Amino acid sequence: MVDDREDGRDIAASLADLLGLELLQFTHPNEALQPLLGLDRPFILILDHNFEDEEVQGYHLCNELRQQHPFGLILPIVYLSGYMDGASFISLMHDQLIFAPTAFISKGDHGRLKPIVRSILSTFDGIVETAQRQSSTQALSALAEWY
Repeated sequence: MVDDREDGRDIAASLADLLGLELLQFTHPNEALQPLLGLDRPFILILDHNFEDEEVQGYHLCNELRQQHPFGLILPIVYLSGYMDGASFISLMHDQLIFAPTAFISKGDHGRLKPIVRSILSTFDGIVETAQRQSSTQALSALAEWY
């Protein structure tokens, strides 16, 4: 969770407790970048858009993670904003092509966070299962060709 406001981090902490997830909390994208790049596993990023430092916004962290993290292109990213509506968000995505988050939630609509995170976890489990099956199938095919 990356949010400069304590109430946003508290909501994520409650959700993590409810779902039995480990939670890392950061107050600024610059503070979060290196620790998140250091994770060698996928994770769900819940990220605010606006920060006190107006030169860095949430999508900057999204772009860096999408480009640099080993799971960058499939990382589930839930983007939060209390100041942006759906149209503004779509415009931002159009301008920042690689950032493409998994979901957008208006900060006033926190009730959607739990079902979205559950859906992301379920979807990601399916992706991992499919990748494992494909790897096993490819390995068996290669082994069959070798013999």
